Amino acid sequence: MLSNFSQFVRQITKFREIRLFRLQNLRYFFEEKYNTEEFEKILKIINENDKDGLKRYIISYKRVGELLRLKTEKGSFSHLDDLIPIMGVKVLEKFYGSMLDKKSLGLGNPIVPSLSIDQISSFERVLSLNVSGNCLSWSLIRRLKDDSVKLEALYYKPFAILQKSHFLVVLSQMTDLAQELPTCDLCVCEEFPSQVPSTNMFSYFLQTTQARSMLLAVLASRPAPPKMISIKTVAIAKTFNTYVGSEKVSGQHIVDTMFETSDNLEIETKLRYYYLDSESEVKEHLSNTFLVNLAYWKLTNQFMKFQ
Repeated sequence: MLSNFSQFVRQITKFREIRLFRLQNLRYFFEEKYNTEEFEKILKIINENDKDGLKRYIISYKRVGELLRLKTEKGSFSHLDDLIPIMGVKVLEKFYGSMLDKKSLGLGNPIVPSLSIDQISSFERVLSLNVSGNCLSWSLIRRLKDDSVKLEALYYKPFAILQKSHFLVVLSQMTDLAQELPTCDLCVCEEFPSQVPSTNMFSYFLQTTQARSMLLAVLASRPAPPKMISIKTVAIAKTFNTYVGSEKVSGQHIVDTMFETSDNLEIETKLRYYYLDSESEVKEHLSNTFLVNLAYWKLTNQFMKFQ
């Protein structure tokens, strides 16, 4: 018994020594990364801003709380590396970079058009749309004050557009469908890779593109139109690891798990059962539009729970 306890103590001591060594080696990581002007600007923002001020930058509500708690306990920060033990290097690189407006969102250009930090902070209700052939699916996710998100709408709507339908007929259908869509601050669509459709798929491709364009045009004509963006397919696939080789595969299994077991994502009971009880084909459409929406929150670092 005593031997086991001694072994446990040695393991704890070794772990502490390793952790201390790593922290000491990271001590001047950010000190050397930024010049004097950048260094002073970041420290000024951290030390002089409250919760609302810090939320303007790329950092989660939870991290803001940890930062403010540490500042209350130990006073103002004098080194940028002081936050490494509680946040880690990767989080701080994005946080500090956003203060310097260096596009440190880790996005590259997956979101078109790009969004400013102020815009990202202002969007609370985000609607994602997926028009595929003869059906429309959408999801609405709202940002809550405690840094969590809530799924408030998830729906699948079939519609029929006959080949060679007059464009005014299609416009009329899209206008009717738009009436069913909830109000939002931001509308998100998936931007598929550019490709020339085969002869057999040309009509389908044209129908889908035409319907989606008209639907977005109707939304843009609302009295309070939402901001509209697209997220590239490759960014969504990489976010949820739905690439096998060079092919994107279904993410339905990911959404199934979220809806069955997740406590981190708030989902209304009726929506949970609506999704889980849907047929496989309908679930595929619903899961696609849901992942597009969730990709926006993850790519802009507002929702870190499933990373």
